[in-house]
Amino acid sequence: MERVYCSKTCANLGWKHLSIRRGIGKKYYGSNWLEQRRRCRDRDNYRCVDCGITENEYEKEMSVHHVIPFVYFSDYKEANKLSNLVSVCEDCHRVRHSGEGHPSKFNVNKIVTHYTPTVKMQQKEKAQEVYSLLINTDKTLAEISRETGMSYSGVRRIYCGKRWKTLYKVPANITNRRRCLRD
Repeated sequence: MERVYCSKTCANLGWKHLSIRRGIGKKYYGSNWLEQRRRCRDRDNYRCVDCGITENEYEKEMSVHHVIPFVYFSDYKEANKLSNLVSVCEDCHRVRHSGEGHPSKFNVNKIVTHYTPTVKMQQKEKAQEVYSLLINTDKTLAEISRETGMSYSGVRRIYCGKRWKTLYKVPANITNRRRCLRD
C-alpha cells in the first residue's frame, strides 16, 4: 500500500494528512458528525464564512472546518459542537490548513493520542445507547434521534430491525410500546 502525504513536511514526519487518521482511509469524526455538519452549513446559510460564496454559486457543498483541531479532543461530541465548526469552501479550507494551521504545526503536546475504538465499536456503543433510551424512557424515536445524534432512520432500524429481536428475543412493540412503522 502506497503512503500518500499532503506535503513534504508531513511525509518527513510520517503523518498521513491530518496527523491521526480515524479508521482506514477515511477520518472518523464520530457518530454525530453528519448531523452536526448539516447543522453548521444551515447555521452559516450555506455560505463560506471566509469569502462569502454560496453553495449554489460554488456548485458544491461547503466543507465544515473544526476551528480547534479535532485531534485536540478526547470526546468527539465536544469536538463537533457547533461553536467549534464553520462552513468554508474548499479553497478557503485549504488556506485554513496552510501556514500556522497546517497539521505539522499542531501542538504535539495537545494532541490526544489515547486509544480510540474502531468505527464499528463506536457504532455498537451508539446502538447500545439507543437501546437503553428505548427501554428506559418513553421518548419518541425522533427525540431519541436528536438526543443521540443518530439519524431518525438509524434509530428506527434499530427499533424495528432484527438486532432488537436478537438482543431481546421478543418483538420491539412488546418490549416497549412504540409503534413500529415497518413490519
